[in-house]
Amino acid sequence: MDWFEALLEQPDQDLYAWIIGTAPTPAAYDGEIMSRIKQFRFEAHAERGDGRGG
Repeated sequence: MDWFEALLEQPDQDLYAWIIGTAPTPAAYDGEIMSRIKQFRFEAHAERGDGRGG
């Protein structure tokens, strides 16, 4: 829970860039949960068929 709270304290623009892959995710946040968040994003876009899944 501490890790997630620390993640949420990061600036929104940084989080967004990490999730969509326009900026590298810092090692402190690059783990299983971040991978799941990124995967969810790709799956959600693929499900919608908007071509932004990756």
